[in-house]
Amino acid sequence: MNTTFPIVKIDRTTAQEWLPMLMNRGIFTRYNELPSKEDILGKAKNELGVDSLTPAQEREVLASVGEYKTNRFVVKDYGQYAIGFDAKMYIDFLNETEENIENELHRDKYEKSKIHEALRQVRLYKLGHKISVIVLAEAYRHRKFEELTIPKEKILGYLDYSANEKQIYQDNDEAIFSLRWLNYILFEYKTKSKLGKKAKTTGNFIYNLRQDSKSYTVWINKVFLGCIVHVLSEETRKVDDSNKKSLFSRGYFNYPTEMLKVTKNYSTPAYLLANFLILDSGNSKLNNESFKVVAYKLKRFIEKSGIHHSRPGYRKQVFLKAVQEVDFIEKLEPCFDELSKIKPAGFEDQLLHV
Repeated sequence: MNTTFPIVKIDRTTAQEWLPMLMNRGIFTRYNELPSKEDILGKAKNELGVDSLTPAQEREVLASVGEYKTNRFVVKDYGQYAIGFDAKMYIDFLNETEENIENELHRDKYEKSKIHEALRQVRLYKLGHKISVIVLAEAYRHRKFEELTIPKEKILGYLDYSANEKQIYQDNDEAIFSLRWLNYILFEYKTKSKLGKKAKTTGNFIYNLRQDSKSYTVWINKVFLGCIVHVLSEETRKVDDSNKKSLFSRGYFNYPTEMLKVTKNYSTPAYLLANFLILDSGNSKLNNESFKVVAYKLKRFIEKSGIHHSRPGYRKQVFLKAVQEVDFIEKLEPCFDELSKIKPAGFEDQLLHV
């Protein structure tokens, strides 16, 4: 399948801060037995003997529970951000497109079973991340983010799959489903114990979706498009240069969509590391005409590779394996052999130039 891999513009905040939230495997595994948010907070207040919880206490309690439900959402809470499956909106959607059940006595059971079945379709991880990039790339290419039609064959081309690999169609459907029905909530901290800004709901990545046997038609949330909305708008051309700076304050970068093909068989740490290296602007004092040099302590590289194991030795081992997978790395300082010899206890404090 012949596919052109264009270089497109993607909002920097979206790519560096928000799209990594998609890297969650099997985030919803149960429904009926989940506690409600109201009950969780009520129990915490009783245990502490208080009438109300501070925002920091509420965050700590909900993050420690991890999974719960509200009147509208099934929530997976990671502490600094949460992902919610919009159960109410999903059921409203079903009720509009399917014949309403006449016997209201069975409504609750009907809705719970539908939600439970829907949660089985929630798939994100690398494929969800890649498809989100494809959607943003196609929006840029076609200068359109509402009622944007993307052929399924085009997605296969980006991902370097053939039409004969049938399972990828189902996988793509599940990833698109996740992008349509998951809602993202961010919590910002000034310190570990004090909340900064209020929680911000970014909303669904895709807020409307149609599909047939050949294509998906999507309406993309402008929050995720970020400042690229202004790149796509004809009205931006009329804005004077002094005001354009504020329009593009979030920044954007050129993303080579060939990365989607290059990283096809990468492990997850290698995939995340590759994206981090592509998105980082490099060290201005070390960059030259031929190479970009990304320089941080190893701890930052390991975090950006999504390696969170409790054992330092295991984190080192997984990171070194990921480095070997990323085949566009030209040089390491210290070199790979020298890195391998550093003891795990001091490994993450080592400065690395890539």
